[in-house]
Amino acid sequence: MKFTKFESEFFENIDYVKSLDIQEEKIYQVSRQAQALQSNKELKALSPELVILLGFEYPATITLGKRAFGVEHINQSHSLFEQQKIFIFESSRGGQATLHSPGQLVIYPILRLGTYKLTIRSYVRLLEKVTIQFFESYGVKALFHEDDSGVYLPSGEKIAFIGLKIHQGVTSHGIAINISNQLELFDLIVSCGIKNRPVSSMKKEGVEVRLLDAFKNWAQLFEESLNKQ
Repeated sequence: MKFTKFESEFFENIDYVKSLDIQEEKIYQVSRQAQALQSNKELKALSPELVILLGFEYPATITLGKRAFGVEHINQSHSLFEQQKIFIFESSRGGQATLHSPGQLVIYPILRLGTYKLTIRSYVRLLEKVTIQFFESYGVKALFHEDDSGVYLPSGEKIAFIGLKIHQGVTSHGIAINISNQLELFDLIVSCGIKNRPVSSMKKEGVEVRLLDAFKNWAQLFEESLNKQ
């Protein structure tokens, strides 16, 4: 089993563009370490693999993934979004339209898939299973669907959303988990390409938890799961 060094950091109410700058810096850090280890076998044998977990809380923000088609995935004009101070950004991640807002926990794990013998598909399943464990630790039953990424409640409501980018084997972007965010804002988009998709949150399910505490819990579960790979 590869020895892993985990680093994590949480950013509250951060601008989306600034968060991307932070993510790029951490991707470079992971990639640079990998290059150094590959060129030095002795160093590779002694040095831990670096995995970085970034947690974010955003102001009301809509991101459009590579499979989003602008106006087809948002339900009002850009000018109305501007009046409501809701920001719209195109994203390099996969997927379609996703909403972020205060009270939602967004987590970007940055790691090299090959080190843990993970494919893109198995990595998505890992994120889903960790998130299901996370919900169950608060008494909320959740599940994943074989034909659609993300995490759902047994009622069919979606409660966590996945959108990834993999470049040269290094992951970025990740998962958004509804903790206590305003669910009505999802009416502004065609979430993940499906109109009128029902959504829920931990708060709606009767669970109150601070985002920082939720991030620390999820990060611990992720670390435990990755160490088993």
